[in-house]
Amino acid sequence: MHIQKPRSFCSRNPKSNVGLLSSPGGDRISNLVFADDCHIFARATTIQHKTTLGRYLGIHNIIFWKDPANANLLIERIRSKFAGWKANTLSKAGRLTLIKASVSGIPNHTISCFKFPKEVCKELNVCCRRFFWGNDKKVPPVSWKDVCLPKHLGGLGVRSATLFNKAALAKLEKRDSQSFSWKAILDAPSVLLKGCRWIVGNGQSIPFWTANWVFPFPLLDLIPEFLRHNLNLNARVANFIQNQAWQRDKLLQVIDEDILDQILSIPLPLSPLHDKLVWGPNPNGKFSIKSAYNLQLQDEPSHPRTPLLKKMWNLNLPPKVKLFAWLRIRKRLQVQSHLYKYIPNINPECPLCKNHLETINHLFFECQFAVNIWRCTSINPMTTYQNFDGIKWLDLLPHMMDK
Repeated sequence: MHIQKPRSFCSRNPKSNVGLLSSPGGDRISNLVFADDCHIFARATTIQHKTTLGRYLGIHNIIFWKDPANANLLIERIRSKFAGWKANTLSKAGRLTLIKASVSGIPNHTISCFKFPKEVCKELNVCCRRFFWGNDKKVPPVSWKDVCLPKHLGGLGVRSATLFNKAALAKLEKRDSQSFSWKAILDAPSVLLKGCRWIVGNGQSIPFWTANWVFPFPLLDLIPEFLRHNLNLNARVANFIQNQAWQRDKLLQVIDEDILDQILSIPLPLSPLHDKLVWGPNPNGKFSIKSAYNLQLQDEPSHPRTPLLKKMWNLNLPPKVKLFAWLRIRKRLQVQSHLYKYIPNINPECPLCKNHLETINHLFFECQFAVNIWRCTSINPMTTYQNFDGIKWLDLLPHMMDK
């Protein structure tokens, strides 16, 4: 079969004999430019058909990720990093830095293009958790979910593979409704639906009850379930606008006055404009993966001692000291009395004074060794008070120092 191709579609160099011979006595083709050229050429030759597109940036594409077992390539890549770093020679602060800077960046391309199977995300978290706490820690002091929380919520700010995957997929645009990437986007619609916000123009494109245009959530969420059957869910915001002004009386027929005040505070353009969909979490209205990631965490409860943790992070201290203080403030230091709950053969007594159970309060304030150290300072912890709480005392310490 002889393929006659226009010069603009294929490149040939008869002098150098570079390229594939299209047919006996025919032209040599060194490269193909368009997809249809590749398709015709492949069908006319003995080129084998492949079920994947190979690898890009070291990661297999498309069909590869439909089988969770194939993700071992990525997992082993991370494990090899950990093995080279020798966790036993690093402090926890050093391990934390390496997890954030190196490991979290390994699958960036892949995690931004394809939906990760749950098994892959779980294994990624397991690898990071074991490296951080150590393989011998059967009961980590703090759950990995809490470690992955931002610092302002009481965590350490490690990136969660599952949440970052959803945030990155939300950034992809619809190019082909049959593509694997687009199907991955549809698997995480909650991120987009939660973050998108409407700016009212003429109101014709905005559903009145089910869109985020007054609050970061739909107005329908404010209506009790037993009253929703009376609502016209097909209503548009345009139904309540006349001559680019809000119809107050018409709005009062369907909403309460407190919601009405919020709607009336929304400015309308002087002339009808198209409604605009923006990204609410960012002040500039533009989407970012960071804002989409944080959006998924905004409903997470913060640790009760978050204000004290914030003060601690702002101190000029070595990272390993800050990490120790983080565990201390969260009351997660693995003292003997705590370990005794999980490992019964451990002696729960204080190894220093051997006169009391080793609790966090005892170790830092009540043990005679600790008392002697406090005497060398100008600070009095006042441990003689009944039900003394060292964490509360630390929280009040800056105010006591000012007096």
